[in-house]
Amino acid sequence: MPRACAQAVDQEKGRTETEGQEATEGEGEAVSHHWYHTTRWRKRRARQLADHPLCAMCEKQGKVSAASIADHVEPHKGNAEKFWNGELQSLCPTCHSARKQMQEKHGYSAACGVDGLPLDPNHPFNKGRS
Repeated sequence: MPRACAQAVDQEKGRTETEGQEATEGEGEAVSHHWYHTTRWRKRRARQLADHPLCAMCEKQGKVSAASIADHVEPHKGNAEKFWNGELQSLCPTCHSARKQMQEKHGYSAACGVDGLPLDPNHPFNKGRS
């Protein structure tokens, strides 16, 4: 039986037995996928969106968009510590599915400010600039 299916939940702590452990290669997504369906995550997500109701990436571009996704700033990759305690940002669906994925894949965001210049200091255009 897969490790993710065999986990017992500690009702007193509201944690799985593997919480705090690093998942092995390829196992992280399967292990962490169920965390998104817990009451603990739903409360954390709701608190993030209540505290920060606008999309963080749109705001940086001078736009106003309602956020509906609580996104991990640093991908947790199945690491429970990063999943439960890592910094979150509120994003709209467009930014989460397109801009954030591009940033994770290429190492920089292609988002531009109202002046048309890339916002991300890691963008190739900004390399070597002061």
